[in-house]
Amino acid sequence: MTDPAAAPPPASPSAPSNPGSDGEARLYDPAYVRALVEVSSPPGRALRATYLLYLKQVIPVLGRILLGNPENYRMLGRYTERFGDAGRLVPVFAAAGLDVAGLSLFFGCATGIVGRKPGS
Repeated sequence: MTDPAAAPPPASPSAPSNPGSDGEARLYDPAYVRALVEVSSPPGRALRATYLLYLKQVIPVLGRILLGNPENYRMLGRYTERFGDAGRLVPVFAAAGLDVAGLSLFFGCATGIVGRKPGS
């Protein structure tokens, strides 16, 4: 006899066993397009230097003033400097089987990535 309190297994490995909302259900629906915007290191030397100064110095101060925690924002500059251009993620998502495109935004200071499952 099975335990009535036990949840049934998920329909597929990528679907939640009990979606909590319509938004969560859409997250796992292959018909929807997924998109993200990530900070990137711009290609030009002058803009890159200015942008990294902004991310490393100005953003942590704003984080301290507005939210009381500059450490989370301090990591943004370090991450951007070390990771570089988030457009490098496009081939990773393509290798995972997604139809994907990358977009350079704000003169290369951010990268947009848009993808969906093929055939959906």
